[in-house]
Amino acid sequence: MSTYRAYRLDKKKHFKSGCWIDAASDQEAKRKAAELCEDGTSGVEVWRDSQRIDEIDCDPKA
Repeated sequence: MSTYRAYRLDKKKHFKSGCWIDAASDQEAKRKAAELCEDGTSGVEVWRDSQRIDEIDCDPKA
């Protein structure tokens, strides 16, 4: 199990807030991070250590 960081982004791609995610793989971390999408969040960045894993788009219609 690895520990990841997930950062909610505002519309200007600035960090709004962050949290820790424990996951067995990058794919699982991305699935858990996608659950962090909420109103006012344009995306969520997922990081493992100093490596950016992905950015989840919270509004795929935009």
